[in-house]
Amino acid sequence: MKGVRINHSVIKPHGGLDWRTASEAAGTKVEDRNKWLTIIQNEGQAGAER
Repeated sequence: MKGVRINHSVIKPHGGLDWRTASEAAGTKVEDRNKWLTIIQNEGQAGAER
């Protein structure tokens, strides 16, 4: 379920948001070409810091 939420908020652009992702509309942007890989790597780094 977490993957669905990430896909909806970070990966998939929405017509109601002028074809931006929800995270872009909120001011957060994942700039790398492979967004999934970047998200996974960032989560791994955050998990190591916990």
